[in-house]
Amino acid sequence: MCQVAYPSPDRANEQEKTNDNKEPVDILVPVRLEITYDDHSQEKIYRNLDIWKTGIREYPIELKTGKNIQKIILGDKLTPDADTSDNVYQE
Repeated sequence: MCQVAYPSPDRANEQEKTNDNKEPVDILVPVRLEITYDDHSQEKIYRNLDIWKTGIREYPIELKTGKNIQKIILGDKLTPDADTSDNVYQE
């Protein structure tokens, strides 16, 4: 079993998204993960915005597989993110 902790929310663009006091505002985004295992099979995981309703800052995702993870991609081209350079984990 593997847990992937997805931090919430992604600060998609702190410089542009501020409140009246010019403080950064969190932008909530859905969870989109694409997981590639060492046998080259893939799994896509999606969770909508409802997961953030309670104010949690992380959302653990349990993977019930004995496979080793080769790569995880966070988000997709539709997910707002000012810096996508930190969205890929590769073993």
